[in-house]
Amino acid sequence: MKPDILIPTNRERGSLWRQIRNIEKTAPGCRVVATCFGASAATNRNWALLHAGPVVVMVDDDITGYFPGWAEKLCAPLEDPNVVMVSARLMQPNGKPGVMMNIAPDFSQDVVVVPDRMVPSACIAFRNDGTYYDEVYAGAGFEDTDHCMQLGKKYPNGVWKIHNGVKMIHKNEMKGQQDYRFQQNRAYYLRKWGFA
Repeated sequence: MKPDILIPTNRERGSLWRQIRNIEKTAPGCRVVATCFGASAATNRNWALLHAGPVVVMVDDDITGYFPGWAEKLCAPLEDPNVVMVSARLMQPNGKPGVMMNIAPDFSQDVVVVPDRMVPSACIAFRNDGTYYDEVYAGAGFEDTDHCMQLGKKYPNGVWKIHNGVKMIHKNEMKGQQDYRFQQNRAYYLRKWGFA
C-alpha cells in the first residue's frame, strides 16, 4: 500500500506547485494532500490526517530533494510493527547535516534508532492510528513534540528511527515560531507533560 503524502501548510496552494509536482514525479501512485488553511500547524496536520489513509508521510512545505522512491523507502521500516515513526535524515542546503532537535548525527547504519523516541516532524512516516495533534498549540512549535509524546505513551515499547538513506533538504524556515506563541506553546507543553 502506498502512503498518502501530507503537506500541512498555511501557504496558498499556488505557491506549492513546484513541491507538489516534484512529489508526484518521485512518488507515483501516492496521493498528495496539501491543506493550505490559514490556521495553526496542529489544525492543518489534523485536517490532513482526517483525509488520509492508514500510512502517511508528512512533509513540511520547505522540504526539497525528492528522489524516485523516497516515500516508499521512508515507510519501509514501518513494516516492523514495533516501529512507530521514521524521520528522513534532514540536510542543510549546503549538504551538511541539518538540525534534528538535539539528536547528534549518526551515520553508522542506513537506519538508526533514536533512543529518546522523538524526531522532528519536517519529513516523517507513521501510521494514521487516530492519534491527533493537540490544537491548543498556537501557530507552530511543540505540537509535533507533543504528538511524539502521545505516541510514546500509547506505544511504550515503540521504536523511533531516522533513515539515513532518505536525505531530504530542509530549509528550516520555522514559520509561525517567531513570536510570543512559541513561548506560549513551550510553557503549555511543559505543564501538560509535567516538566514544569
